[in-house]
Amino acid sequence: IAINLHASLSYMLAALGVNVIPSMKTIYTIFGTL
Repeated sequence: IAINLHASLSYMLAALGVNVIPSMKTIYTIFGTL
């Protein structure tokens, strides 16, 4: 159970990282074009 929980947490963190980094890049590009 602990291994599955750790794997699910790592997958969630990876998904959050993949979702957050492109959004930060888009925010920087939007502010850069202003």
